[in-house]
Amino acid sequence: MVLAARNALGVLKKVLDRAVILGLRPDNPAAPMKPKRRPKKEIHALQADDLQRVRQAVTAYTNRPDRSGTAPKYLEFALDIMSGIGARIGEALAIRSVEDIDLLSEPLVIHITGTIVDYPGAAAVRQ
Repeated sequence: MVLAARNALGVLKKVLDRAVILGLRPDNPAAPMKPKRRPKKEIHALQADDLQRVRQAVTAYTNRPDRSGTAPKYLEFALDIMSGIGARIGEALAIRSVEDIDLLSEPLVIHITGTIVDYPGAAAVRQ
């Protein structure tokens, strides 16, 4: 709703600016209007025990016998990567084991070189 109002205000300002340029209006009454600012969201960081409970929940979900569909093989790995290096879900799922993980470096280095993108009506692809 807020985004629609912000867009509408932007369009209204442009239309009235054009009316001023064409001499149809002496001024733009929408010019001094500012869109309402969104309140900043409070950031919550997981504590170690919270992360452990999330990991246990993911493991329980993965091993649930009544769960339908294919097994999400990489969900626990993705959770570890996301919590360890701050990667987004698509970035964590796009990590290629051989090309992106440098096992010989000290400390271990993981290169984020892509992400998973969903296209409507098509399978997810690595980009």
